[in-house]
Amino acid sequence: MALKRLILILSGVLLIASSLLFLVVSKDALISFVIAFISSSLVVLASFKTYQNMVNKRLALNDGAFEIDDRDTIDKLEDPYNLYDEQESSPELDLKEAIKQEKEIAKKNRRSIKETAKDSVTAFSFNRIAAYAIVVGGFFYLLNNNYLNLLYYLPTLALPNIIAVIYLINSKK
Repeated sequence: MALKRLILILSGVLLIASSLLFLVVSKDALISFVIAFISSSLVVLASFKTYQNMVNKRLALNDGAFEIDDRDTIDKLEDPYNLYDEQESSPELDLKEAIKQEKEIAKKNRRSIKETAKDSVTAFSFNRIAAYAIVVGGFFYLLNNNYLNLLYYLPTLALPNIIAVIYLINSKK
């Protein structure tokens, strides 16, 4: 739902801005604007979709990534890292024994290659790679056909990102 609204907002901005630029600027500036805006919008939308899929997979797995902290607010302020937990008060250990325990805990918490590969698959998703390929391809198209106008191309690459941030801030209210 949120992704569809963002697509509509980006499409509206593209139509309005390109209509205004059509009346005011040259052909190469308009083409630079449109290609930069569409390719940058594809990157933003692909990143949103990839992140949405990653969150949905984590929620489906419920692998403890979203733990609920049942400590009260004062405890969180006084002990943000839970160093002085009353339940885990253990007698003083000698240094060698403490190091052994910490190494065992580190081995237990170490991520396997499979878990790391699963997270890296979302980072290198096909949608994002394709969107970045479109950005690069659009740039080379503009460059080879002498349509590249950096005055319009570079700021336009940031425009969909700014629109997405404003949309997210307003959707939280």
